[in-house]
Amino acid sequence: MSDYLGGDTVAELQERLLKITLQAVEGSKLDFKSEINFDEKKALAELAKDISSIANTDDENHHNDLGYIILGAERGKLLGGVAALNADLDKLQGSLTEKLANYLAPVPQFTIKAFHDNSLGWWGAIVIPPSSRQPHIFIKDTETASKHEWFVRVNDINARGSAQDYARFIEKSVRRAVRPMETALQRLSLQLENQASATPSFAALTSLLSKSERAVASSPYVASEMTMTSAIRQHFVRGEMYLEDLLFAEALKISELINETSTEFPWSFFGFANDRIRSVLEYVEQKTLPFAEALATIVRYDRQSVLTGAICRAITIIAHEPQPRGGQYQENISKFRLYPLVLSLHAIALVAVNERREQLLKQLFGLALVRDERNTDRPLVAALDRVLYSVDVFDGVHGKKLNQPVSARVREVFLPRIAPLCLGVGADEAFFVSEFVLGLAMISSTERPLPAMYLTEPAARMPIRRFLRRRPEWLSVVLGKDITSLLQSFDTHAKEVAVRLPGEDADGFVKGALSAYEMKDDLSV
Repeated sequence: MSDYLGGDTVAELQERLLKITLQAVEGSKLDFKSEINFDEKKALAELAKDISSIANTDDENHHNDLGYIILGAERGKLLGGVAALNADLDKLQGSLTEKLANYLAPVPQFTIKAFHDNSLGWWGAIVIPPSSRQPHIFIKDTETASKHEWFVRVNDINARGSAQDYARFIEKSVRRAVRPMETALQRLSLQLENQASATPSFAALTSLLSKSERAVASSPYVASEMTMTSAIRQHFVRGEMYLEDLLFAEALKISELINETSTEFPWSFFGFANDRIRSVLEYVEQKTLPFAEALATIVRYDRQSVLTGAICRAITIIAHEPQPRGGQYQENISKFRLYPLVLSLHAIALVAVNERREQLLKQLFGLALVRDERNTDRPLVAALDRVLYSVDVFDGVHGKKLNQPVSARVREVFLPRIAPLCLGVGADEAFFVSEFVLGLAMISSTERPLPAMYLTEPAARMPIRRFLRRRPEWLSVVLGKDITSLLQSFDTHAKEVAVRLPGEDADGFVKGALSAYEMKDDLSV
């Protein structure tokens, strides 16, 4: 699945584009080209204008703010016949990016997809995601644009950008810039307020003073130093509310880390040796594990679910993927910043599945992952999949390429800390079962299971089969879908996902989920 398809698979994108074309859909971020020449200068200049104007336009009410230049089509009719799409699309996209760099700065992100119709031949689309790097400006004169000009879409035409458009760009940039500062201020405010709430009462302090000092302390000027806000917090911030604030303060600290506001942590470590990469990863874990362990502890002991809302709110604070700041490697680093969220999800799932905290899991899986790059949300479990794109970081730590270095790392560093909270089961069993449940959550949103160790480890088979034979109907509540259909989908796609993992056989739990649930399998096998 491409990063730039808005969550669609390639098949879903093809269906969407056909519908847009045949139903003659109109929109400010849609364009149709019956033919295209990626080499002719005039055509390239016009394409630069089309791509940049779409990237400079925001339209969150249609197509998830994606832009489409549909090739080999006109509004209402698919034409095909675009022979240029019968090529290596990665090379074509790279070549087009280099050519557009002669016209635009910065070059908008885009991806090219091609499809073949048996009767019409090749057709496809240039897919342009929402841009956070606006405006995209011409850097040379062309026949239809002057140097330093930039364009937006008005209905279905390219128009010169206005002062209002520029103001919109500035507002978006300011929002992104101040967000880390707002997070830091929120955390500091919580810390200061909690410190004030933890201070002994005025009466308790004065009882410790000598008689002469108490006379001074009883002065109305001293008493007035306790503000109304402090007095209100002392009244309300007790018990669960105090724990909530502590949890939120930790989440805000991690949010600062993710957003690159921490001066202690160098996010850019491309080209460093494995020991350097290892130190970076260990730093992130050091900052995250106390928070994740606290979440798991709350799940274990909060039998009345008093803090369920606080857990979900804390997760929301860190469920954020920042905008990448460079090339492909930096995009992978951006995904790696979701590692604290992945650790936290594993921590919650490990204990919540074992304790059958279905309402917590239901609320958790209903949360969204915010992506600055797209200005759109995706299901929270998408974070698990996105961190898999940053495997180079984890391979660097292991010193070799593994099929599932993220899962291996989570299991290595985190499972020993959480194991005591998983009562009645072994640590590995709890780990594999929770991975399986996370895999079902992935199916409910993407129709394919999470690639993880439970698919490749033979030791995962028996624990998951035992779990399913207990007939966990509550998973239907958690995932919002019929458990039977989810297990059927798992049996259809699990092996297909597992065999794509490099270097490993699909010899974990990849089939028999429905049979185990219906107790038609044989546990002795």
